[in-house]
Amino acid sequence: MLEPGFISVTTVEGIGSTKTRLHPVQERIAKSHGSQCGFCTPGIVMSMYTLLRNQPEPKMEAIEDAFQGNLCRCTGYRPILEGYRTFAKDWKCCGGKVNGLGCCMVGKENNVGWGYPGTKVNGTDCCMNAKDTAMVSSSLFNWAEFQPLDPTQEPIFPPELLIHKNKPQKQLCFKGERVMWFQPSTLKELVTLKAEYPSAKLVVGNTEVGIEMRLKNMLYPVIIAPTWIPEMNCIQHSEEGITFGASCTLSHVEEVLWKAMAHLPPYKTEVFQAVLEQLRWFAGPQIRNVAALGGNIMTASPISDLNPVFMASGSKLTLVSNEGSRTVRMDETFFTGYRKTILKPEEILLSVEIPFSRKHYSILGR
Repeated sequence: MLEPGFISVTTVEGIGSTKTRLHPVQERIAKSHGSQCGFCTPGIVMSMYTLLRNQPEPKMEAIEDAFQGNLCRCTGYRPILEGYRTFAKDWKCCGGKVNGLGCCMVGKENNVGWGYPGTKVNGTDCCMNAKDTAMVSSSLFNWAEFQPLDPTQEPIFPPELLIHKNKPQKQLCFKGERVMWFQPSTLKELVTLKAEYPSAKLVVGNTEVGIEMRLKNMLYPVIIAPTWIPEMNCIQHSEEGITFGASCTLSHVEEVLWKAMAHLPPYKTEVFQAVLEQLRWFAGPQIRNVAALGGNIMTASPISDLNPVFMASGSKLTLVSNEGSRTVRMDETFFTGYRKTILKPEEILLSVEIPFSRKHYSILGR
């Protein structure tokens, strides 16, 4: 927990239980036989719940993407996806084609629109309306038994957090037996701390340092969390490209780049496309929601997915310290060795400018 006292945690027990009432997400994974050993079920349930809180009527593609970070060794995923596809607004028939050309999945070839179950797109021959044994044996559940999802019955966002968001932040410090943890509230406080503790680790999502401390027994006596620094969370659009604060999460970067591609000419978004292609394979949404853009660069890992794109495109990095700021281009000289960069010990990565591409210029993410 990098921000104690300023977060709200919702657990799988908090959305529903057999003692009160199962949430539709819990009910559908159970009735569609999507839980076997049960080890992965809480995580899968919460991934789907999170998606529905943000998109009450998601598309099937969004549902599949939501489970990128969830592993299941028992079910083969089919019953999980079959049960949860009933939440999708583009849910079609089963696709079993048990009635040949009468199946509504085949109807598209005859210029007949795909429909929701029960709409009898192709009349009584639609496979979703079939009553024969073939349909019964291929069906995992009766979708009509599911309770509907009512977004108005979900818990509201805690008002205390909304109020806290607009209040001025104060620097926090926690001292333990082996670790001292700081959370500065301004850029000036941040560079002052880094000058005082040049070997301190900066942590935003804790996706790297957390693993090192827990699994590799590494110890960092001083940790600084720059999550609250406004300058490290802002996004600026310019004639050269888009500048992201180093604390921006990968999910936020992804969202901004997609929006930019929607209204910019294709020749200017070659770099954006390459970044998005890399992010598509970058961990899962749970990691991308907390992992910071700056962290991926400053970890200086040779297996980084984004650094090759940034180097190929000549992205610009703004570095700050108590002595001032400087801008460097991310090229072959930026990494000086294994997990080493040209940054001075007291310097901090403030922002990253991802440039627009130019005409007759191509860059591919691989």
